[in-house]
Amino acid sequence: MNTSVKHYEIANATDVGKVRRVNEDYYGTRETLNGEVVVVCDGMGGHAGGEIASRLAVESIIASLNGKFSANPLNALNEALLSANKAILDYAHQHPGFKGMGSTCVVLLLRDNCGYYAHVGDSRIYIYTKNGLHQLTKDHSFVQSLLDAGAISQQDAENHPRKNEITNALGLERMQPPSLCQKPCNPRKGDIMLLCTDGLTGMVSDDQIQELLGSEMALYDKAKELVALANRAGGIDNVTLQLVQFSGSGPASSRAGETVKVNKRVLQAAGVALLLLCLLGTIAIMASGAASRGGIGTIIAALFPNEQVAAPPITVPGINTAPPPSSQNNGSASDSLLQARIKTVEGEPDAARAEVQRAQQQELAAKTVAELSKEKSVKDAALLKERQELDARQTAEAKPAPVSGEETVMKIGQEHGGGIIFYVDATGKHGLIASKSDLPGNSAATDEKLKGLYFWSDAKIACSAFAIGDYSNWRMPNRDELKKLQLAKSMVGGFTRSGYWSSSAKDGGSAWIRDFGSGKEGNGKKSTAYRVRPILSF
Repeated sequence: MNTSVKHYEIANATDVGKVRRVNEDYYGTRETLNGEVVVVCDGMGGHAGGEIASRLAVESIIASLNGKFSANPLNALNEALLSANKAILDYAHQHPGFKGMGSTCVVLLLRDNCGYYAHVGDSRIYIYTKNGLHQLTKDHSFVQSLLDAGAISQQDAENHPRKNEITNALGLERMQPPSLCQKPCNPRKGDIMLLCTDGLTGMVSDDQIQELLGSEMALYDKAKELVALANRAGGIDNVTLQLVQFSGSGPASSRAGETVKVNKRVLQAAGVALLLLCLLGTIAIMASGAASRGGIGTIIAALFPNEQVAAPPITVPGINTAPPPSSQNNGSASDSLLQARIKTVEGEPDAARAEVQRAQQQELAAKTVAELSKEKSVKDAALLKERQELDARQTAEAKPAPVSGEETVMKIGQEHGGGIIFYVDATGKHGLIASKSDLPGNSAATDEKLKGLYFWSDAKIACSAFAIGDYSNWRMPNRDELKKLQLAKSMVGGFTRSGYWSSSAKDGGSAWIRDFGSGKEGNGKKSTAYRVRPILSF
């Protein structure tokens, strides 16, 4: 087991979104024999198939990494993903109604102060450092193949009609090999690693993610706010993410460090051997007196006087929503564990481990679709009720401007919410509103050149303080939103041919700006004054 001191904090969040009724994402964290594992999966298949597939994937990966130690972390990750693929296929073969179900997956293994990662599909892993946000994985998708071939640009990819089509997933008979990292990452103090499904990256831009991860929020609040951003942008998919923030680092990973860990394992093995010798000696002393009073069963009861003869049901701890085991699940799996314990006492540890693994597999296979569906239906009903109540509150608070006639689909250029719509998503019901004019600037400015202009920090404050009637949740647009606003400037009106601030910082001293005359993007010093146009989500 990885015995290094932890120098990180983990926070996670998941939500069904604003459109779907069932959350098919699943995530888990657990300390295993191979290190701390952090995993996120996005299931697919419909009729409960997606939620079963993602759950099987997470449980199988954790069980595999905790089953045996591997000197090569990448080999351990590869075997874990292959075992997850097999678990999904086996379940589908045993339950033909779920044929075709599958899941994407991204997994991080923290070991020896390094981060090893692998993925299948379009779930991603990022690292945020003082130099910004960096995507570490490359999607297994149709659009990514076009990008790799140079057939489309990155901007084309963001709006491509087939951007959600993936080319690899867990649960395929001929799954392509998982993508493993070429080299581990060595996070430093303050760095944050993000694992997420496309429910986040499909709705929230990298600039928005970078800005939020660089904020002063607590890690858990950052996780919740990322989910909120995705939902405010439309929430058309389930969204799940895990954040790992590093507070420092232990000794750097090296050959010397590896030798120390090997020696620790040798010492641990020696201690176990000594304990077994003492145990066998105790058995030998007790055996003669116990044989006439029940044989090996009596010896077991004597060695473990405070335990019941029946072993507890097997669970896989560390999963986000795994239900507690039932007290009635003491069938063949429990009997197998008891036999495994007896064999361990008799000196057959290898056979015992194999028996435990078989018992785990039997119990996993014994979970029926009815049990999983019942469990999920309760959660989905609660989530649906909570979402409906939230939507009702937001509707009551927002007091949206009435739309003429029977029209329910919003349009760019339409007046709404105290401003003018400049962006609408695919549903036609969510988007962005800009105020009808730029903010007036610092009225106390004596220099005429500063009239109507703001320094960056002042611009953010002014946008937050801006209000029109009951509409007060205005903010400065981020880099991506500012681009959308510039493209729709003729439909909104009132802009000058000059630079406008975005809320996205490029570094400590500058932020991204956009010239609304030429449309070109650049970076401006935060101590330089530019114009600003507040925006609002609906």
